[in-house]
Order: sequence, then structure tokens, then C-alpha cells
Amino acid sequence: MVFEFLVVLIVSLIFGNGLLYLTGPKEKTGLVSLKEQIQEEKEEKSQTEEPNVSDLSGNVFVDEVYSVQASLRSVNEKIKLAHERINDLEASLQSINSVLISSKPETPFAVDEKIKNLDNFRRNTKIELEAIKKLLKQLKEFRKIKGKKTPLTKNKEQELNKRIHELVFNTKKEDQNF
Repeated sequence: MVFEFLVVLIVSLIFGNGLLYLTGPKEKTGLVSLKEQIQEEKEEKSQTEEPNVSDLSGNVFVDEVYSVQASLRSVNEKIKLAHERINDLEASLQSINSVLISSKPETPFAVDEKIKNLDNFRRNTKIELEAIKKLLKQLKEFRKIKGKKTPLTKNKEQELNKRIHELVFNTKKEDQNF
């Protein structure tokens, strides 16, 4: 992603430089007249004296140097902004990667522990189901008994109902955990 961004940035910078080169800054009439005056003065000097190459190269290309410097400044600013954006993108990618790395994949030890927990759950459920079946048989036997229900049998039946309820809804275990 960062590589694609850099490629797009480079292509756009090359395209922008090409457009600047082709269109170029428009010269104002005041600057043109100043150039012409400077060139006329130099021509007069050159006719009277020997031409001085350092004077010609120093004064004729001053505006071009300034325009190049201005374009370089703008390009440098764009490059600084691009570097800041790239640093921001890299920082966000690192934060995303740190979040992804921090969520560790399951190790073989965790899988083994999960399998043990599931085996314990299965074993406990089988035991509880057997206990519920036995209690239901006892409850059925109490209900088959015809005749006078004594308070002792009623208490025993209520106790069996309570134990079945505790086993089915695990209420006794929850009370112990808290």
C-alpha cells in the first residue's frame, strides 16, 4: 500500500514538472521591458568594451534562477508533506499490526486445554443426567404410592423436586461460585 502510494506520488510529481515546463511562468510586460533594457545596456557595453561572460551569465538568467528556486521550494514542500503522510500511514499500519499481533493465535497448549475442558464437561453432564434419571425414578415411585400422604413423604417429594431442579438448572453450583 505504501509502495503504491509512492509510485503514484512519483508519477504525479513527474507529470506536474512536465506541465510546469511546458506552460512555464507567464512573463509580465514590465519584466520583459527590464530585460530588454538590461540587454541593450549590455550590448552598448559590448560594443565599447570586450564582452564579459560573467556579467552576461550573471544578469540574464536571474529571473530563470528565481523561478527555478520557487518551483524547487514548492516541490520541497510537497515532498515534506508526502513524508509526513507516509509517516502517518506507517504509524497507523504499525498500530494495526500491533493489534493483530497482540491477539495471539491459539497455541497447541490452548487447544489441548480446551479439549480437556470439553471432556470434563461431557463427563460431568453424563453424571448429572444419571443422577437426574435416578431422582425421577424415585419421584415416580413416591407418586405411585397410594394412600395417605404423610408429611414425611411430602417433604421427601419436595426434597427430590428441589434436587432435580438444582441439577437441571445448576443453581447449587452457581451459589457456590459466588
